[in-house]
Amino acid sequence: MPYFAYGSNLNAQDLADWCRTNTQPYPLGHCFGRAWLPDHQLVFEGYSAARGGAVANVIHRKGYAVPGAMFRVMKYCWRVINRKEGAPYQYKKVETVALVETESGSTMPMACHTYSMTQSDDSHLPSAEYLTAIAEGYRAHGLPMDYFLHALKGLESPLPVFVYGTLKRGGRLHGNMEGFNFLGEASISGRLLNCGSFPGFVESEGDECVRGEIFQIQPEAGTALQIEALDRIEGFSGFGARRNLYERRIVLTTDGSGNDIPCWAYRWMGKDGLPEVTGGVWPV
Repeated sequence: MPYFAYGSNLNAQDLADWCRTNTQPYPLGHCFGRAWLPDHQLVFEGYSAARGGAVANVIHRKGYAVPGAMFRVMKYCWRVINRKEGAPYQYKKVETVALVETESGSTMPMACHTYSMTQSDDSHLPSAEYLTAIAEGYRAHGLPMDYFLHALKGLESPLPVFVYGTLKRGGRLHGNMEGFNFLGEASISGRLLNCGSFPGFVESEGDECVRGEIFQIQPEAGTALQIEALDRIEGFSGFGARRNLYERRIVLTTDGSGNDIPCWAYRWMGKDGLPEVTGGVWPV
């Protein structure tokens, strides 16, 4: 099973230095690409004597996502990562699902392992050297630095939501967007299908696009409750679940100013062969 890295293990040189110091083989093989750990938030907590301060951790938070990268682990090398992470004492190895970025600008679920801290403690700060190692790993993989900086500053950063059908302004279900702030119109790469009284987006290998709107979740209004309400409307019961009508994915949107913004969007998981919506715009 692949490994989702989100902290200092994104930095190949830092990991290689640790392996050399501890006489261990380098554990990571092929990188599948950038990925996101959905419904989790990056935080810095605990204490590592080796790092001289707090270290990266992921905690479960609905509506948030942690950027990282997905790797194949070399044969017999999980023991190396376990040792580096101090598992099972400081960190525990957990089985989860991450969303791996695709060439179309969307993501697809992939079962994987990652590590989360066994005991949290926010009384320490991370060292400058440790933060530099993570920042270099982010840059090496082209990850959005905002999420790293927000975690460092303790800022709330749930992903915005891209809507393209009945949840748009003027749509019959837009009332469910109470507690969200409208950010603007945007588009994503993909095709828009006519599913009857509502649309569904799917990926496209061509240059088609789906047009919609971006809304920002208001953390003070209860991020988890807002996302859970949308999940129920869209028939989404979990990442990779077989009975999803729609699946919540992370997509790269382009706003009116040409900015690329990662957002949640609900991808159609129903039957194929439905007619396409001309121009990728669902009328409201």
